[in-house]
Amino acid sequence: MNKSYKAGVIYTYALKPKNYQPLSKVSLFKNRKFFALFSDFNFYLLPDKFSVTANLDREYSEFQIRNTIPGVADLPPLPVSVGKQFNIIRTYTLSFPITKSIKLEYNATNGSRVMEPQGLPIRTQDQRDSVRQAFFNKQVNTDFKQTISLNYEVPINKIPFLDFVTLTAHYTGSYDWIHAPFAADTLGATIQNSSTRQLNGQINFVTFYNKIPWLKKMLQGDKGKQPPPLPKGVPGKTPPGKKQPATNSAGYRQGKERNILRRADFCALDHRS
Repeated sequence: MNKSYKAGVIYTYALKPKNYQPLSKVSLFKNRKFFALFSDFNFYLLPDKFSVTANLDREYSEFQIRNTIPGVADLPPLPVSVGKQFNIIRTYTLSFPITKSIKLEYNATNGSRVMEPQGLPIRTQDQRDSVRQAFFNKQVNTDFKQTISLNYEVPINKIPFLDFVTLTAHYTGSYDWIHAPFAADTLGATIQNSSTRQLNGQINFVTFYNKIPWLKKMLQGDKGKQPPPLPKGVPGKTPPGKKQPATNSAGYRQGKERNILRRADFCALDHRS
């Protein structure tokens, strides 16, 4: 006999926290490029997302070997083999925008096992009550993992002479804990952690070139130039009133072919001299 029980609960709370900019209305910093770092100072007081997830997974099985040998039916029945596994996984997520350019994210996962009475089949009401008591009082953590990440858009582009540069910093840290095998508790738990630091930069050369007067003038001049208009008529055909240039059998214009031959002869003569 095999039985499987699964259930899940999800709770999510999301909101739009208010952003505060206490220096945005100060006349000293207002409408001045060199004070943009101060006028854009901002912060949030509340997170924008919080969620909790719980998943329950219970497996129960019974197995019994029956006596089918003729003539030995009077032997006592063999014991029932029982398999029990009751796991609970909880997940926590928190997203907190500290400022418009700094965002913090936290994720944690906790796994636990309900320690049911071992070796006894669940058939009576008292045995069912023991499972209920174990659910609330006898849970053992089997593993725990948490991850924290921090993203920061460095406001280096707020400085006027560096507005063509964007810089992003990223940090991630993790911590893992795993319970020792239940069959060998003396081995102890396993712990490990890690961290990652990353810095990404980007340069907008168009904005950089526009800061140099002669490069800016050159770029604007290239934009202002337009190709000459095509002659009226069907594309790819000679306009009306003009004769088609003579071509040879290979399809090249004879005038251009003569010029190419003359240049080749000139180069040959020059090489002989």
